[in-house]
Amino acid sequence: DEFGLSTVCSMYFDTPDMRIIRASIDAKAYKEKLRLRCYGVPKDSSPAFVELKKKYLGTVYKRRFEMPYEDALSMLWGKTPAPDTQMGREVDYFLHFYPGVKPTIDIFCERLALFGNDEGDLRITFDHDLRYRMDELDLRNGTHGRTLLSSDKYIMEIKTGGGMPRWLSALPDEDQKLCAEILYSWLITRIDEIKRAHGVDYLFCVVTDDTYESQFFLFSAADPGAVRGTSYEEVYTLGTTVTVGESQQKAMRG
Repeated sequence: DEFGLSTVCSMYFDTPDMRIIRASIDAKAYKEKLRLRCYGVPKDSSPAFVELKKKYLGTVYKRRFEMPYEDALSMLWGKTPAPDTQMGREVDYFLHFYPGVKPTIDIFCERLALFGNDEGDLRITFDHDLRYRMDELDLRNGTHGRTLLSSDKYIMEIKTGGGMPRWLSALPDEDQKLCAEILYSWLITRIDEIKRAHGVDYLFCVVTDDTYESQFFLFSAADPGAVRGTSYEEVYTLGTTVTVGESQQKAMRG
C-alpha cells in the first residue's frame, strides 16, 4: 500500500493504573485503545497519525487523523486542544473519560503492507522484528527496544472492510499460510538480489511528474541502520513528496 515496506512506530496511551488495557483484557464485547503512529523515526514536523481503535463483537473499527508529530504529542498530553472536527472531539472525549492518560509503551516492527489491485479495501500486512520499550517514551528516540517476537516469526494480518475475497477465503488455512510465506520470501529475496547486483544500501520507488521536479515515495527498503532517502541525511516517510534537485532531474532523464 502507500507505506510499502516501512518501520512502524507506535506509542500507546493508558492511565497510571493501566485502566484501558485492564478493561480490554476483561471485556468480552467492547475494547478500545488510543495510539500515536508514525512510519519511520519522526522529527518534530513529521506526519503522525492519532488513532482510535475499537473492537465490538469481533469487528475492528479504526479511525485516525494526521498532524505533525510535535503537535500531536502536545494535544495528547493535554497541553493544546484537539482539532474541532468529529475525530478531534472523539479523541478529546477519550482523554477526559480516562483522566491521567499518558504514553505507556512504544512498540516497533518492520512491516510489509500490500493491497489488492481488484479487491477494493483488501490489505495484507506482514510484521516481523517486533520490539518494545517502556522508558524513553518518545518516538523521536529511535526504534530500539526489547525483542517481543523472535526474528524468525512473522505476524500476518488480512484486513478488509467487507467480506474476504472469494479466492482468498476459499483457500484452506494451511494454503493461505503457504501463499503468504512464498510471497514474502520472494519479495525479500528479490530486494536483496537487486541491492547486491547494484551495490546499493537502500532502494526506493517513487512516482514523479513529467518534469521530474518532485517525487512521491511509494516504496522504500534499507538494511538496518542504513539511511533511507536520497539526500543521505533525511529519512523519508513513505508517502512523502520531495523536491528533486537539477542534478537528480538530469540523471533521471537519462
